[in-house]
Amino acid sequence: MNHQVIVNYTTDVTSGQNLAEQSYQRRNGDAITEGLRAVIDGLLDNEFRYDLQRMKHHTGTGYLMEQLWKAYMVSFILNMDCTNDFIRRLEENPSLTEICGFNMDKPLPSRWTFDRFIISLAEQQELIQRLLDNVIHELHQRLPEFGITVAIDSTSVRSHSNPGKRIKSDPEADFMVKEGSIHKVWKWGYKMHLLVDTTWELPIACEVTSARESDVAHLIPLVNKAKGKFPWFRPWHIAADSGYDAGYNYKAIYDIGSIPIIKMRETPHKQDGRYSLDEAGIPHCQAGLPLLLVAHDKKKGMKYVCPHKAGKIKCVLLHKCTVSVVWIRPFWEYRKFCSIPRDSDEWTEIYSKRSAVERVFSKLKEHRRLNSHCHRGLEKVRLHCLMSVLSLAITALSEANANHIDRVRACTRKVD
Repeated sequence: MNHQVIVNYTTDVTSGQNLAEQSYQRRNGDAITEGLRAVIDGLLDNEFRYDLQRMKHHTGTGYLMEQLWKAYMVSFILNMDCTNDFIRRLEENPSLTEICGFNMDKPLPSRWTFDRFIISLAEQQELIQRLLDNVIHELHQRLPEFGITVAIDSTSVRSHSNPGKRIKSDPEADFMVKEGSIHKVWKWGYKMHLLVDTTWELPIACEVTSARESDVAHLIPLVNKAKGKFPWFRPWHIAADSGYDAGYNYKAIYDIGSIPIIKMRETPHKQDGRYSLDEAGIPHCQAGLPLLLVAHDKKKGMKYVCPHKAGKIKCVLLHKCTVSVVWIRPFWEYRKFCSIPRDSDEWTEIYSKRSAVERVFSKLKEHRRLNSHCHRGLEKVRLHCLMSVLSLAITALSEANANHIDRVRACTRKVD
């Protein structure tokens, strides 16, 4: 980022709206505001412009790559259904054409021009990833408690192909089903794995894979990706549903100094001669009393003590019980023994924040055209997902730069 972008939201005198009530778009819903355009322009540093222009010999168009890039980004911000829909909007709205930087005296780009540009951009996705990383870093600097509690989940992203045909037009796509559903719904396409901040409901890192790949194997790569890109990424808690319940995920989260808040799968628990486990993973002594968690050591594990010997409750089987202190050391036991007791209000409160990732998916699909595209193949779909996430992030950044902190979480597209 070359410089800090200051958003100038203007007040419509005739409408009498307050400054904080201004939408991202003009009153007719046909163009983005000057403030959001300033953020888009601020992202385009000289290095990005140079890298874009190097793609010109692949695209072979008579337009500047920066113009096509802005138009492509605006189509996500305005939630266009497809490229043809956006071209129609350009033809009908001169102000939108001006924002994208096209010369109004010359013909507008055709659909084939945009298609060639998207193909070239799909081969240079590191450019989009670098912009996204810059925006996430800016958001961390402007938003308090950003990255303290994070959540991970995945969602389906459709492919523009018919899986019922004998010869599939998209051989890289596959079926996925949401485990645990009463009525299983099979979806054809790809899967996007997302790590989000639960306080501000904003993305931090994402990855797109084939739909057949399991969620459990992508928690560690996402966490390592965020940790490698952002020195400030040191979350207190990482929340996930039962699809990520695996011993190595718990160990990886503990190794970076975070606490895993992961729902356990409903499987039979192994009984021990000294203690047993309930459905929440809490150890109980032979008398049925829950052991007390008193300490947690990164190397030794978690320390549980007898509640009677701790002076908390009387035990009728004291003369028979052999439990005094129990240390849980092996990493696979971390999934059973969380450093925050699973039956506590604190654990329940933190896990409830995991729903933030579901709301982010809803924003991306309903307002950032995540499922509105005509692409086939993993690379094109991955580019489309990155653009969808980037458009949501820069909209939030425009609000943060304008000091509209209370509107950052609701940074969806608004049309009057």
